[in-house]
Amino acid sequence: MARLIFLLSLLVMGACGADSGDFRRRTVTDNGGGGVFDPPCALDLAYQGFVSTWQVNAGDTVRLPLPRGFNYNFAIDWGDKSEEISDFPYVSSYDDPDVSYTYTRAGEYEVTLYGMVEAWSFANFPDSKDMIVAVDELGDVGWKSLEGAFAGCSNLGAVSGGNTTKVTNMSRMFAGATSLQLDVTSWNFKLVADMDGMFNGVTLTDDAYGRFLQRIVQTTKQNSVPLDAGNSHYSSDAAAAHATLVDAGWEIKDGGPR
Repeated sequence: MARLIFLLSLLVMGACGADSGDFRRRTVTDNGGGGVFDPPCALDLAYQGFVSTWQVNAGDTVRLPLPRGFNYNFAIDWGDKSEEISDFPYVSSYDDPDVSYTYTRAGEYEVTLYGMVEAWSFANFPDSKDMIVAVDELGDVGWKSLEGAFAGCSNLGAVSGGNTTKVTNMSRMFAGATSLQLDVTSWNFKLVADMDGMFNGVTLTDDAYGRFLQRIVQTTKQNSVPLDAGNSHYSSDAAAAHATLVDAGWEIKDGGPR
């Protein structure tokens, strides 16, 4: 129940952007589950947080790579302390002191961000890029820019989930992420106008690259978008999708057909 109350508070006080105050100090009345919850504004953020896994040594400091110029309003579960919602630190700006955290014990930790996270870029803040090993759920947190999001994250493996409907830029998103295993089943590319260098230095499996191309065709009407797919090859199953994008003026760099 504490987690539910917290999330409702976050959606009311944070996601709408009407009030950037610390929602942990606010309350939401719970009428035993029978009350009607009527938020004061239309919410376009869903309830799924951004979940990632990090491998750290004792004394390592993780810095969340938040680029300036975007909105942030979220709480962080660093995965190693109390499950009490009220204990989670809260971030409201890219340079908030709480974007950094030092672990006292070595291990693998699941980090969850609850709220609004419009952008993410290890290209801008590479300090912790070698510690992130998976994105278990990219989340529905209001993403707008994923430019350089996981650039240089050579230990990053599986990436899945996420709502990318509002994302406009994916350039260099996975450049140098040589261990990448990508699942874009839930992605929407309708606003993405730049994928230049997106997979620079990366080779996706034929199946993963094929599904990526097919998903783009399914969700976008954008023309003349630059796409760098690294050394990835596409199989005959994705040849039609590749051709459709080329016909629409897309400038695709990849390893060609298999």
